[in-house]
Amino acid sequence: LHKDRSVLLILDRGFDPISPLVHELTLQAMCYDLLKITDNTYTCENGKKVSLGEQNPLWRELRHTHIAHVSSDLPARVREFAASKKQFLALQKSKSNQSSEGGYVNEGATIEAGPKDSVGLQDLSNLIRQLPQFQAEAANYSALYVVTDACMRIFRQGADKLCILEQDLVMGQTAQGDVVRDPMRLLVEMFNYDFASVEDRLRLLMIFSLIKDGISENHLDKLLDTAQLPRLNKALFASLSLLVGSQLIQPEPMSFGSNRMDVAGGSQITFGQLECLKRLPPVSSVSDRVQRFLPAKNKRKDRFDSTPFAHSRWTPYLVDLMEEIIENKLDSQLFTFLQPRNTGFAQNPGPQAVDSPRDFKGPSARFHASVADHPVLDSTSFQVQWALVQSIVAHA
Repeated sequence: LHKDRSVLLILDRGFDPISPLVHELTLQAMCYDLLKITDNTYTCENGKKVSLGEQNPLWRELRHTHIAHVSSDLPARVREFAASKKQFLALQKSKSNQSSEGGYVNEGATIEAGPKDSVGLQDLSNLIRQLPQFQAEAANYSALYVVTDACMRIFRQGADKLCILEQDLVMGQTAQGDVVRDPMRLLVEMFNYDFASVEDRLRLLMIFSLIKDGISENHLDKLLDTAQLPRLNKALFASLSLLVGSQLIQPEPMSFGSNRMDVAGGSQITFGQLECLKRLPPVSSVSDRVQRFLPAKNKRKDRFDSTPFAHSRWTPYLVDLMEEIIENKLDSQLFTFLQPRNTGFAQNPGPQAVDSPRDFKGPSARFHASVADHPVLDSTSFQVQWALVQSIVAHA
């Protein structure tokens, strides 16, 4: 163990808001994103229940693997499994035929090879009937076959197009390397498809607000209308602004026209009425700080040539930070040490850390600033404003 190399990196939830919004295409993430799974159990259309618990070693091995690899690797695994049992069956049959006691021989205890010796779910079913002692093991393969197939069917019904658009937006370029110059047009085109659910549309709008240097409240209203989403969903963007610590939505002057959000009890508000939002800095003035997670800002490690999948080009910002820590390249100005840096960590340590929380440069700084720095965000005022936002969310 290299105790002098240990680093505890403390980040808040708003540090990388993009990663929770984009579709993750590893097996477990896809299952819980696209399928209805309760208590680690997926119910098929025919009512059959499939367990995805820790007791399934194949699930434990493949759940964090990209769906493309699972789709290509799983059939080969099944063929190997079934072939090994076919050899076992043949051996048992041979022993039975050679037995001097002449016991009963199950002549049907074989698995007929399909075209090109392929093996699928039907072969597994036959195997289970012939050899009940392998039922649990075969069920593990069957479970992964079922959920992988279900995920891929949904993926081909439109989720693939959503994933491509999400990746183009957050990367700032297409899979071919062309710069995305008109993300608004791409959004509007996607909203014309029926397969884009309410959650998917909100995901796209949140991503759009995060990659832009702020959009106006009026612009958000028009986007919600185009996406055929109720304007009560504006509350989600208020929460997202508080999360990242900047004005993703630029408040309009206080008005009582069409830009209002209805709240329980009949009162109506706009972003301009929320002091906790108005006092946040606009994204355009702090984009270098709060949008460092965007590759288009040229602050990220270039991974364009190392990404094999067009639908999975995004890499969480945390991966960059982990690699920088390992390589001793983490920016000490952005990630200030709370205690004096261990001299054993590096031969050439960066600038000495300053313990004052006012020197914090990252998104977490807003939680360390004193009340004197933000007199309008005292504890009581913030609680009142936050309760108002929560009220909107509760009735959205």
